[in-house]
Amino acid sequence: MVRIISLLLLFFAYQFSGNAQYCIPTYTNPDGDDFIDGFELSNLTNNNTGYCGGDGNIDYTQSLPAIELTIGQQYDFNYTGGIYDSDKYRVWIDYNHDNDFDDANEAIANGTTSLSYQTILLQFIVSPGAQTGLTRLRIRCAYALVPLIDPCANYNYGETEDYAVNISPSTVYCTPDDQGLNGTVGLLASGLSFGSISSSFYFPSEPYYHNYTSTLSTSGTVGGSIDGQFEFGSIVGATLMMWIDWNQDAAFSLSEFVHSVTNNSLFEMDNFTVDVPNSALTGSTRIRVRIQVNGVGMDPCFSSGNGFAEDYTLNISGSVGTAPTAAFSANPLTVAVGGSVDFTDLSAGDPTSWTWNFTGASPSSSGVQNPAGIIYNTPGCYAVSLSCSNDDGSDVLSEPCYINVVEQGEGCSELFFSEYIEGAGNDKAIEIYNPNSSAIDLSAYSIELYPNGAVTPNTTFDFTGSLAAHAALVIASSTASANILSLADETSGVCNFNGNDALTLSKNGIAIDAIGEVGSNPGSFWSVGTGSTSDHTLVRKPNVSAPSLNWTEGQNEWLSFSSGTISNLGIHDSDCDGGTSVTNELKTFEDDPIVWMSNYGGQLNWKNVSQDLIGEYARIFDSKGVIVDQFRMNADSSSISMQPLADGIYLLMVAGSGPNVFVKKLVVCSGY
Repeated sequence: MVRIISLLLLFFAYQFSGNAQYCIPTYTNPDGDDFIDGFELSNLTNNNTGYCGGDGNIDYTQSLPAIELTIGQQYDFNYTGGIYDSDKYRVWIDYNHDNDFDDANEAIANGTTSLSYQTILLQFIVSPGAQTGLTRLRIRCAYALVPLIDPCANYNYGETEDYAVNISPSTVYCTPDDQGLNGTVGLLASGLSFGSISSSFYFPSEPYYHNYTSTLSTSGTVGGSIDGQFEFGSIVGATLMMWIDWNQDAAFSLSEFVHSVTNNSLFEMDNFTVDVPNSALTGSTRIRVRIQVNGVGMDPCFSSGNGFAEDYTLNISGSVGTAPTAAFSANPLTVAVGGSVDFTDLSAGDPTSWTWNFTGASPSSSGVQNPAGIIYNTPGCYAVSLSCSNDDGSDVLSEPCYINVVEQGEGCSELFFSEYIEGAGNDKAIEIYNPNSSAIDLSAYSIELYPNGAVTPNTTFDFTGSLAAHAALVIASSTASANILSLADETSGVCNFNGNDALTLSKNGIAIDAIGEVGSNPGSFWSVGTGSTSDHTLVRKPNVSAPSLNWTEGQNEWLSFSSGTISNLGIHDSDCDGGTSVTNELKTFEDDPIVWMSNYGGQLNWKNVSQDLIGEYARIFDSKGVIVDQFRMNADSSSISMQPLADGIYLLMVAGSGPNVFVKKLVVCSGY
């Protein structure tokens, strides 16, 4: 069962959307002493990364999850320096998404280390003016004489890391900057009524802003209207302005400005009506009222003036007389024959009844809101429809070819994951195995990485070429250790996984095998036998002959080994090729030593290997048939440096796709 591979692999490197114009920092002499060894912010931890090598730049925007930040919120974050003890560090966020870090508020923090591998704690507040959505964070390390390093400039030594950032709307409202009457004589306002809200606007002293959201509220409906009345006081030329946060994003935009009036006489009365837009979100939202002397043109937050402000609550319900709008989701969207799917109603407009139809499933229909355990027994792509209703009408949504049902395939016929390595640092690798007696065209296959419970992959690896019968293929992280990279056939960001990230092997875009559960975040890891998907090596059991999407059963198909175990990588033991017995081979070749090894320095020598075996993997077995080392035969007669073995007799075996098999005794003697 030696790996025999005849393929070329094509890796599509996905660029982070919109970031093609970001400057590329440079270093004249990156030397591996000045680097970023760790970075922790919000939901992301990326520690013990060491020096990335090359030009000193590493882009994590696709290989790691986006850092989740919220406008206006304060965050603590850590960075860990490298070996040199006096490097400068600085962090930027492209708040306005303009592909640079040049704006005044985009440099969020900086620090200097004084010890090797020192961890520094810093704080920052996400700018209130930040644009929501995906953007980029940059952290730079540099040995520099300038007080503050630049995001793009060249420095002699250092390292730069870029991360994806997802900025969400604020959940904290700004506090109006009002100053009371501040010497102005008179009464600014006598009172306000708005729906069922009634306020006297009496401010004898500070604070000049009152948050009444928990005590004063009124109700409204989407598409409806609310009447209000405002009474001015004894100061002429005062202005009232009102905002309502229709989209509940903790900010009052121009479209959420609902009323303004300025008085021309004492105790003037203003009657007004506010229409609730059809786009308003239902639930509790905030009303803001500001009254100022000469307050024309004030904003909801920061325009300081002589006056007062109050906040109230508006409870918005669905519009009266409106039919619902049907919507739904399903998990999973791809299922093996005999598997089940759970459906979730996402309909708007408060439906009260639901009718589901599931083509090709059992049961084929349901009347509950969120049907679960719908079973599909036949391969195909099936439609799903939902009709939802309330007293004001109904709506139907039909999705053709919505649920993919795949045949798992007969044993020893379809590719599957055969090994998974999640080790220290970036020691990550995935192995696939062809159990078929014939080569398999790989152009239809891909591997997808789903981080932290995601339902869509953030990285995909597409294959080309073919994989020979009973052969294995290894993909590793590009920053894995040299021992892993020496056994890898290709490197890819799809191997930048942690123990709680799911992987799928797909054929023609449909998943056929899985490690972990797509759409599920188990916390730190999934348990697998005596180990887990974190800090372990997992090897598919020899009796497994087909892929599986059912992780509940599939997690029992693996053998667990301690972190750092790579002795099986590149060679898979499967019953599909009849197995290989090696223990009896020792006696057959005891009298024919053709390879030998001196334990002084571990130099292994061989000669007279058949030409068709050059480039194939050799395995060394001890007397119990356990693999103790492996390497690639690079010539018919040559030598290789290896880890010293204990004195004794071993078996060395090489097998290719042709008829030749090289099986010889290996004698190890310290005194040789």
